[in-house]
Amino acid sequence: MVDRLPHVLKLTGVLYFAAGVLCLASPPAQAVDLVPFVGFRFGGDVGTSTQGTQGPMSVTLDAAASYGGVLDVPLSGPRSVELYYSRQQTTLGSPGAAQIHDVTMSVLHVGLVDAYATDNPQLTWLLVGTFGATQLSAAGSDETKPSIGLGGGVIWMANDHIGIRGDLRALLTFSGNGGGAIACGGGCSISFHGSLVAQGEASVGLLVRF
Repeated sequence: MVDRLPHVLKLTGVLYFAAGVLCLASPPAQAVDLVPFVGFRFGGDVGTSTQGTQGPMSVTLDAAASYGGVLDVPLSGPRSVELYYSRQQTTLGSPGAAQIHDVTMSVLHVGLVDAYATDNPQLTWLLVGTFGATQLSAAGSDETKPSIGLGGGVIWMANDHIGIRGDLRALLTFSGNGGGAIACGGGCSISFHGSLVAQGEASVGLLVRF
């Protein structure tokens, strides 16, 4: 986790800078939410093949920690535009894939989030829908496919500016008929397998409202 700290700090800095720019361009009455988060991502089947084998073998991405950030900019009423980024560094869950290098799954989405107030003024429920791209990376090469995100969340505000946000999302990557294999060393290759790669992600983060 220590080797990932520079990436987390860099991402947080970029998100705070973006939030500052958006706030300067937005009416004072509007509130922008910035949420750096840590999470846990699970699921996702991809294909692997090695020299001398016939066709790809389906393997599962190991469940692993993820990290990223969410930036919500209000449109009107309870609806906001959301920018979402998440990165997972993992391995492949198959004894036959022991030689394969670490794999990184990165997701960049934009979409909409609707907020639903409750009887508790500190508590708000969220419904989220996003779309964008998922990138599979290994051994210095990568492959990118379109994807969508569907989920919900909850916000608890300690005061007008600081709170906690939790999310549960389904991340669905559309890979067509697979293909687009990337090298992973030792004569092997990795590709998106089948027509859909489905992952789930649970996350929690510190919300800063400007």
